[in-house]
Amino acid sequence: MGRRNPGVVYGLANIVDNAVDFAETRVRINASWSRTEVRLEISDDGPGYVPEVLLRVGEPYVTTRSAAEQVETGEDGGSGLGLGLFIAKTLIERSGAQLTLSNANPPATGAVARIVWPRRAFEGGAAIVSQGAEGQPLTEEKVVPI
Repeated sequence: MGRRNPGVVYGLANIVDNAVDFAETRVRINASWSRTEVRLEISDDGPGYVPEVLLRVGEPYVTTRSAAEQVETGEDGGSGLGLGLFIAKTLIERSGAQLTLSNANPPATGAVARIVWPRRAFEGGAAIVSQGAEGQPLTEEKVVPI
């Protein structure tokens, strides 16, 4: 069993918040694990990342929010600087995970965040996982309507 890692909780909350902000109707969170790894996939049905940003998303000062969106949502100059995903990515990767940000495969739309921990790293501090039958991957999915 692992212990709660506040950095991972903060990072995951940021990724889920982004998915909720950009989703059209829903956000899907899929968790699965096996003897060797733990996987989380957070996806939305929004527009996804624009091609110009996709290769650099998660880097500091690379934002997915346009100036027009910031005005429309009432966000001031302190928002949309591209630091939220950078901080989330840094915190999650410090826990031993690999974070990949991409778009959904066509014809689907939306952004997808895939997080994969080696089981040993996950149990060393990221969160608590229940044990399944030997060699059986476990899966849990949560769909949140917007």
